[in-house]
Amino acid sequence: MSVRRSLVWSLCGQSLSVIAMVVAMVVLARTLTPREMGIYAVGLATTGILQIVAAFGLGHFVTREIELTDPTLSSVFTVNALLALLLAVVTYLASFAGAALFTEAGVADVLKLLAIVPLIGIFEFLPAALLQREMRFKPVSIVLMLRAIGSTTVTIVSVLLGASYLSAAYGAIAYALIGAVGMNLALPGHLMMRPGLHDWRRIVPFGLRVMSIGGVSVLSMRMTELVMGRVMGLAALGIFTRASTLYTAIYSNIFGVAARVLFAKLAHDNRSTGELRATYLRGLDMLLAIMWPFLLTVAALAGPIIQHAFGPRWLAAAPVLTILMVAQAVTMLFAMSYELFTLRDELARQARYEGFRSLLGLVLISAGCLISLEAAALGRAIESTVAAALYLPHMCRLTGVTAAEIGRVIGRNLLIALGTLIPMVAIMSISGWRADVPLAVLAQIALLTLLAWIVALRIVRHPLLLEIGHALRVMRGRLRLQRGNA
Repeated sequence: MSVRRSLVWSLCGQSLSVIAMVVAMVVLARTLTPREMGIYAVGLATTGILQIVAAFGLGHFVTREIELTDPTLSSVFTVNALLALLLAVVTYLASFAGAALFTEAGVADVLKLLAIVPLIGIFEFLPAALLQREMRFKPVSIVLMLRAIGSTTVTIVSVLLGASYLSAAYGAIAYALIGAVGMNLALPGHLMMRPGLHDWRRIVPFGLRVMSIGGVSVLSMRMTELVMGRVMGLAALGIFTRASTLYTAIYSNIFGVAARVLFAKLAHDNRSTGELRATYLRGLDMLLAIMWPFLLTVAALAGPIIQHAFGPRWLAAAPVLTILMVAQAVTMLFAMSYELFTLRDELARQARYEGFRSLLGLVLISAGCLISLEAAALGRAIESTVAAALYLPHMCRLTGVTAAEIGRVIGRNLLIALGTLIPMVAIMSISGWRADVPLAVLAQIALLTLLAWIVALRIVRHPLLLEIGHALRVMRGRLRLQRGNA
């Protein structure tokens, strides 16, 4: 499948996933209290810390490998299964400690349910990794759509039946089940993969390097949430995670789509020619043209978004969301760092950088917890800025892109982002930046923002316009073909 078609299919699947996730978030926010959300957040944070054990990046190992043999696949499957079993056991045991630490029995109930998720994931891993390696994103997208609808339905039904903070945990189990079944139907034959440890000497060192990168980052993030829960209380944690969950959903479900496709393309280029410059530069240009306007628009409209989506009792999350969106915009400058360090086999170097970055983030956000939620979010923004300065020179070195080329891409997309914001800033300034702006006005802002974005793309002659034009021509051609067949 071509990069363009892969991206289209991934965007379709992920778009429905985002819609389903937002619906679930709105229902939870309208039904549960900040304290109830805080209970689930503690369980999720604890699980996140424990998942460091399973953060071996084995999916990237499968995608990156030049030649895959049956013994290698058996080894990867076995290592992943052992890690998942370990994670499930430790999560279950941690449920008892979590309840005691926060003097809340609900934390234990959430963790016991979440312990089931990694066991189900054992059977999803290999077919999902192979589908990504082969750039077969159509079946992956279909599974994403089905699991999003299924997990959202389970979450909402559980809330309506009175399951409270356990609703999201039931949704997580449904998400894992649908994914495991769907991926195996899309790529059958790997459900009962033979156990084996033939290539464990190559797999384990790779996994340890990946774990030292992603694991340290996850540890820092989840530790700050536990610190916040202890220092500021479960209600404050619930408010902060309402903003951070929305922020994470936007990042993982929009950038994550493009990153999967781009990494598969970069891996293919690396296997065939070793040249990454052209693909990376074009990918970064496209990503910033989409992500920066979107992130900054959400940052500016955080108050009305929170007010209308979650209700006035969650308005304290609005300034947190604004700061986190700006921080994420900065993070986009080095968003593909892990993929590039993986392809160039320099994970040991990145592990040192991530260790420094994670420690800095933990200190800054924990210190912010002593002041306010906004100060904690600001700690994340400072950490992202320092990390951008640290990583950008290496992004150029790993891809062969010059600083001048990166500078031109950044400058062009910064102009697009600022131009996109003009109508929204004008209208919100007239309304006094009120959070209770009518939905009709928000709809007008959304339309004008979209038009301003298209105009800005046209003014700077951005290549994304060519992709949009191509997609529209393909859609018109298919519609004409369908009419002709009818």
